[in-house]
Amino acid sequence: MVAQPVAAARSPGFGYQFERRPGLASVTRRCDPYREPVPRISAFYGIAIYMHWNEAHHARPHFHARYAGQAASVDLNGDVIAGSLPRRALALVAEWARQHHDELEANWERARSEESLEPIDPLP
Repeated sequence: MVAQPVAAARSPGFGYQFERRPGLASVTRRCDPYREPVPRISAFYGIAIYMHWNEAHHARPHFHARYAGQAASVDLNGDVIAGSLPRRALALVAEWARQHHDELEANWERARSEESLEPIDPLP
């Protein structure tokens, strides 16, 4: 059997890339959209918070929250830019962002300067 080339296609969702093989309708492999690891800066109640600044599709200051297979890009005020989270998880993320706004801004500036990010305390 001759291997067929694999074409990368951008999903309309949160920005993940998927590889699709010609002739197959399903996603065959999930790929990381980032070329390097995205730093996790906090985690609480099963929610993981990551920050990576160099994204053209929503380049304003933001972080990523992941919970139960869902993900959202959230600005530093706690408002969703893209993606979605369950209502309760989003309320927790928004509260965390309000409590740690200054630390998030400082980490955003560190990320833009390609410096290491500081961890941020979780919700109690």
